[in-house]
Amino acid sequence: MNDPVQVTGSEPYRRFLRTFFDAPQRDGPDVRVLDEFTPAELEQAELQMLARLPDRHAMRGLTYLRSTRAVEPLRALMRGERRIGVHAAIALWDIRPDQEAFALLCRTVENRPRLWRRPERLDAAAALTHIDRREAIAALITALDDRDIAIRANAKQAVRERLRLNAEADAMRSGHMTLREFRALAQAALEECYPQ
Repeated sequence: MNDPVQVTGSEPYRRFLRTFFDAPQRDGPDVRVLDEFTPAELEQAELQMLARLPDRHAMRGLTYLRSTRAVEPLRALMRGERRIGVHAAIALWDIRPDQEAFALLCRTVENRPRLWRRPERLDAAAALTHIDRREAIAALITALDDRDIAIRANAKQAVRERLRLNAEADAMRSGHMTLREFRALAQAALEECYPQ
């Protein structure tokens, strides 16, 4: 491995440190900086991000790298505090499909406890929209009648796109179809697209 002074001295590596840890942007770091690293810099960056877990920017970078070293630490975080657990589950799923992470995302969307924090539920619903599995769509169909309007809207958009129900969603929006009718159509489309 290169001398750490040389590794951390490159302009891309300084940018990585600045945007990931020193002064992160509100919408997250630019993970593409990782593409500019030498193998030694990449190794050092991965270790630094692992050391910074449960930092969300570190999770994002490890996900971008598809870091297999991050799997067990993310799994441990997923089993801990709810807010961090949801983000760890999303990162873990993005690194490699993991049944435990998937189940947590589905439960987060389907369960509606009074005190469940909305941002994590929204993030879980958004993650499920990108997972092409029957159970993910079923969880989103369940969320169509959620009391949180943002969860409902996210679920409706995902169900609409995944099951190709664009005309039906437009009919519901214009008042020509009830939510109950849309949900029934979505359930029938789910059975057709994802037979058991």
